[in-house]
Parts: sequence; structure tokens; C-alpha cells
Amino acid sequence: MVSKYPTHEVKTKAQEILTYLQNSAAGTTTAANTAKNKKYKYEPNTKHYVVVAFDQKTAQSTTLTTALSNFNTGSFSSDNLKTNAMLLDPQHQIILVKEFNNADKAKVYYNALVAQRATVLNLTEKEAPIFYISKTNFNQYFKDKDTNAYLEYFGEAYLGIQK
Repeated sequence: MVSKYPTHEVKTKAQEILTYLQNSAAGTTTAANTAKNKKYKYEPNTKHYVVVAFDQKTAQSTTLTTALSNFNTGSFSSDNLKTNAMLLDPQHQIILVKEFNNADKAKVYYNALVAQRATVLNLTEKEAPIFYISKTNFNQYFKDKDTNAYLEYFGEAYLGIQK
């Protein structure tokens, strides 16, 4: 109507309404994308875990748990770390190594484990992704059971990998 009647007395008000509606629609899409990206919170100064995720067909949890316990004893004995195998869903398991006081301490462990992945776990990155996660984010991750979504967040938030 605005373009059809450019000199009509309600043109200004009609244009304001159209602009408002267009901005509202764009804002809703942006808000939805922001909410999706904000599922996890970056909390570097809270308790963290290191997670090894794997497919049940790829490895046995008892073998990996033992390997991680041996790694902890050999390289991080003073940290009093615990390993705990958990079923994520019927096809996937995770092993938690806990607990680290903050992200920096988890990162030290993560870097050491990633550097020795082939020796300690005898698995590739694709077979068993390793990441660290805050205690709060772990609750969300365990609820969603979406390792790929968390790995995307982890790469951006902790490793600085931009999409």
C-alpha cells in the first residue's frame, strides 16, 4: 500500500508498521540462532571434566577406563583424578575424568592426553573424541546427548576454532 499510494496521509504510519514488522521477524530469527548458540556457557573458572566419547562398537569401556586410570597414575598422580564410565545412549559411551578446578587445569590434562592418545587409548580422534567441559555444561551435554554439537562449541569456545 505504501508504494501504491505514496502521497496518502497514512503513508508514514504504514511505513513505520512495515519496518517494525520486518525488524521483528529478523529479530526472532536472530534470537533463535543466538539461543541455539548459547546452549552452553563459557565458565572457565568452574569445575571441569575431561570426556572421552566413543562408540560401543569401537572400544570397551573397561579397557579404556583402565588405560586412563593408568595414565592418571603415571602422569597425574598428585591430582587424585577419578575415572567413571557412563552410557550416553544405547550406542555411545563416555568416560569422565574428574575433577579439575578450572578450565586451565583441564586443558593441561587434555593436551597431555591428546598428545599420547595413540599410546594410551589406542584410538584415533575420530574413534574417540576428547574434550573438556564445565560441570554445568556437562549436565546440558548429558541431557542432549549430542557430542557433535558440544564438540563444535568446544572448538570455538576453548580452542578458538572459527567456523
